[in-house]
Amino acid sequence: MLCVFYAPLPWLRRPEAWIAALLAQMVAIPEVMIRLTQARPMLLTEGVLIAILFSWSKPVTQTPSKLKLALTCIGFALSAWMHGAWYLWVLPLAAFFLARWWRTGFWLAACWTAGTFAGALLTGRPFTFLKQAIDIAAVISREHVPQWLLVGEFTPSYGEFATVALVALVLLWRAMQGKPGPGPFSQPVFWLLVICWICGFKADRWWADWGVPAVLVWLTFQFEELMASSLGAESLNRLLACGLMAVPLFLQSTNDLERRYSRSSNEYFLDAQDPALQGWLPEPGGIFYSAQMGFFYNTFYKNPQANWRYILGLEPALMPEDDLKTYRGIQLSGGAVRAYEPWRDKLRPADRLMIASAAQPDLPGLEWHDGGGNIWIGRLPKTTR
Repeated sequence: MLCVFYAPLPWLRRPEAWIAALLAQMVAIPEVMIRLTQARPMLLTEGVLIAILFSWSKPVTQTPSKLKLALTCIGFALSAWMHGAWYLWVLPLAAFFLARWWRTGFWLAACWTAGTFAGALLTGRPFTFLKQAIDIAAVISREHVPQWLLVGEFTPSYGEFATVALVALVLLWRAMQGKPGPGPFSQPVFWLLVICWICGFKADRWWADWGVPAVLVWLTFQFEELMASSLGAESLNRLLACGLMAVPLFLQSTNDLERRYSRSSNEYFLDAQDPALQGWLPEPGGIFYSAQMGFFYNTFYKNPQANWRYILGLEPALMPEDDLKTYRGIQLSGGAVRAYEPWRDKLRPADRLMIASAAQPDLPGLEWHDGGGNIWIGRLPKTTR
């Protein structure tokens, strides 16, 4: 989150313009703070994207400094290494070329190529790493299922009317000012905003991960221009304006709107060190069968060194074909216990089956244990082990 919040500060004459942009966007989309507090690697990518959009905000007329090129390559490398979705950087690169910033676009493409390969080298298996990212995207795109079965970031965006209205109001204000200046479509950041808004109707991740940062950067440019022309650098009015923006931003971002911070207090984590769970977690080499992705995240988080595997992990489309069929069947049935039968029938003594239920699942043939938090763990009876 700090990567996102602090990324633009080195390039701003009026840092309060960034505060204004954050406040405006969080009022338009309150869910932005939920996204920013998830501690996911994509936040590093967003911070790098924001820094690049600010630092390369003017067309290149001569060779960029070695420091600028080196820092840009490092940003791309860290994003590729820690986030993995190196190919998604094609979006901002396309925005620079659509804005006809040819020289800048080519320099950034060169930095992206060098940085991506450097990030891949950090994994120890660069070519496998680069290929795997593409293979994962291909596997996901080949699965044709109702969109409501997909993870949230692959479901369509609603179009974010509040943000569209906000951008339109700023454009209207600029038109009313009558100030000469480049049109919005001569700016790469505006092109990126438009591209991601359109792509968001296919998958929300385009908008949430790439479009929202572009909106923040674009708004900051507009607000900074307004503030520079209307508020003196050392005037008390500037201090007052900053306070009037900082206070509501602090209150808006720290309140517990719709339990965005406290909701996780109800989550339950299985701990392999818990005496009550001895014998009820998978044995070495075993598989944890579950249809809840959140269960994977929580259990892996609590037991990162555990010697078992998960049938459902980061992405359902990566599951073996028969297990994916079972998983989709569970989703389509609304979590009916009988839909878990294919997994019950293939359980080995080392495996375990987890079903989220308020009461013991009515699935004969297994011994059941209440793991707490509506987590029921099933295993083969000892007589069959």
